[in-house]
Amino acid sequence: MSNRRVLVLTREHPPWDADDHVVFLGPWCLAKPHEGIPGGLHPAESFSLLPFHWNDRAKLREDYDYLDGLHAKLLSSLAEALNRLHGTDHSQRYWQILLDPWLMAYVGVMFDRWETMRFAMAEGWDYTAATSGGQGKRRDFSYSDFSSRIMTDAGNGQIWEDILRSEYPDRVSFFKAPRSGATASEAQAGSVTTIYSPAKLAGQIASWIGPFLDRLTPRSRFVFHQTMFDPLSLARLSLSLGQFPVFFHPSLQFEHPGILLKERSGESLRDVRFSFSPETPFESYLAARIADDIPSCVAGHFQDLECRAKRIPLRPKVILTAQSHWMNPLAKAWMAGLVEEGAELVILEHGGSFPAFKELFNFEEDIADRKGTWFLPYHEKHFQVPPPKLLRYRKRPKRDRFDAGQHCLIIGGEDPRYVYRVVFYPMADQGLRSVTMVNALFDCLSQEVRDAAMIRPYPTSFGWDTKSLYGEAHGRNKLAPQKTLPQAFASARIIVCTYPETTFTEAMVTGRPTILIYDPELNERHPATLELIGMLREAQIIFYEATEAATHINRIWTDPRKWWDSPEVTAARRAFEVQACRIHGDWLEEWKAFLLKTRDKASK
Repeated sequence: MSNRRVLVLTREHPPWDADDHVVFLGPWCLAKPHEGIPGGLHPAESFSLLPFHWNDRAKLREDYDYLDGLHAKLLSSLAEALNRLHGTDHSQRYWQILLDPWLMAYVGVMFDRWETMRFAMAEGWDYTAATSGGQGKRRDFSYSDFSSRIMTDAGNGQIWEDILRSEYPDRVSFFKAPRSGATASEAQAGSVTTIYSPAKLAGQIASWIGPFLDRLTPRSRFVFHQTMFDPLSLARLSLSLGQFPVFFHPSLQFEHPGILLKERSGESLRDVRFSFSPETPFESYLAARIADDIPSCVAGHFQDLECRAKRIPLRPKVILTAQSHWMNPLAKAWMAGLVEEGAELVILEHGGSFPAFKELFNFEEDIADRKGTWFLPYHEKHFQVPPPKLLRYRKRPKRDRFDAGQHCLIIGGEDPRYVYRVVFYPMADQGLRSVTMVNALFDCLSQEVRDAAMIRPYPTSFGWDTKSLYGEAHGRNKLAPQKTLPQAFASARIIVCTYPETTFTEAMVTGRPTILIYDPELNERHPATLELIGMLREAQIIFYEATEAATHINRIWTDPRKWWDSPEVTAARRAFEVQACRIHGDWLEEWKAFLLKTRDKASK
C-alpha cells in the first residue's frame, strides 16, 4: 500500500493513484464542499478535507487585530523605502493613498495563505504536490491586478507553492502535472486590463472632449470623481455650489490608450534598505517577498505616473470620490499630490447598511480628511450624508405602486472562493451557508408563497456559481428573469434579502415590505448598529433563522402591507432611515453646507 499523500492546492486537481491518500487543502478545492467530496472523483485509498482556519471566529478577531498592527508597521517602512528609492520626501499619507487598498488586502491574503499551509503541515505529514510551473507569477501593476490574480487557481497555487518551497522544502516533493485550461471566469479574473485594455467608443469620445472640459474648469473648487451621484442630482449640487456641472474627467481615467507607462529598469525595493524588523516566521517570509510583490505603479512605473498626475489641470480645493481611491492609480497619484498641497479629500461610502464589526484597517479614515457615511458616525472623521447612490429614491413612493407586485423575491449573495482580505463577512465556503439558508427558507414556505417565490442570484459569480446551485435545487424557472435589481424589486410583493449590506438598504428605501435574514456569526456587525438591529428584530424585519422567517412570511403573505404599515414596524423603518440611509428632507442644502464647510477648512 502506498504511503504517498497528495496535497491538492486548488480546483486544478493533479492525477493520483488508487492507493494514494488525497488531502484537499481547503473547501475551495471542491466545486460543492457543502455536499462533501463527490464520489465521481478518481478513486483513491482515502480523501480528507482540511477545515478553513477562520471558521474559528475568536481566531479571526485575534488575527484581524494582529494584521491591523502589521499593516501599520509595513506602511511606515514602505513609505520610507519608497522615498529613498525615488529620491522623494512624500508624507506617509501620500504613500498610503497609493499603497492602499493593496497593502491592506495583501497582508490579509498572504497571512491566510500562510496559515492555511501551516495548518496543513501541522498534521506532521510529508506531501507530494503538483507544481504550477510558474503559472500565476507576474508583477502586478496595481491593486486591480492583484485582486484579479488572487481570485484564480493559478495565482493561489503559485503562492502556496512558494510557501512550501520556502518554508517546508524537506517535507514536500513536486511533480509536473498537466493543467487543464482555465475556466472562462478564471481567464477573465486573471486578465490584466489596467494598462492595455482597448478603449470603448464612449471612452474615446470622452478622451477627446474631456480635456477641454477639464481645462475649461481647472479651478473648480470641487471635483466629483466616481461619487455615485445620479446626473441630475450632481448637476443641481454643482450649480448650487456655483460651478459648472462636470460628469466625467477623462484626464483622470486610466483605462484608455493615452496612458501607456514606461517602467524604469532597476527601480525595485531590493535596491534600497527596507527597515522592517520581522518578529515572527510569517513576517520574515513577508519581508523577503514584498519587494517582488509590491505593485509596479509605486516602483518602476512611479516616476512616469507621478509626472502624468502633475500634468492633470484640475486643481480643486475639495476632492470627492467613492471609488477611484481603490482602483485608479492615476487618480490616486493625482489625489495624493493635491492632498500634500492642502486639498481636502472626502471619501464617500459606495454602499452601506449595518457596518461590519471591523473593516479595511480603517485605511479610508486614514487617507481622508472626512468620510461621508450612510450610517450614523462612530469615528471622529465620519460625517453622515444623504447617500448619493440612493437619492433617486428620495420621493416617497405611493402605495398604489405596489399593487402589481406578485413575487416573494429572494435576493441571494455570493462571496469569493478565495479570501481576498480579512473581513467579518463570510469567507471561503462560509458563503455557501447562505445557499443552505435560502433552500431551507424555500422549503418552509407555504405552497401559495412557494409558487410565487423567485430567487435572484448574485449577478456575478465569484467561483461558487450560486446561480446554478439555486437552479439545481428549485428549477431554473425559479430564477428571477429581470436584468436589473430595480426591475426585480418592482415585481415583488415581499423582498427577502440574505445579507446585511447595500442591497438591504436599497430594498428598504423602495418602501416595499422587506425582510432580512442572515447568519450573525458570519456577518458580525459594529457595536454601534446593535440597538437598531434589535429594534428591527423586534419588528420582525430581521431574522437569524430560516424557519422563523418563513413562518412570518406565510402569516403576512395575503396582506403584507398591513404588517409593514403597522405602528411598530413603521417606527423601526423610520429608525433605520434616520440611522442608516437619511435620504429624505432637504438633501441639497445638507450636502451644500457640508461641502462649503469643507472648502472653507481647505482655504485656511
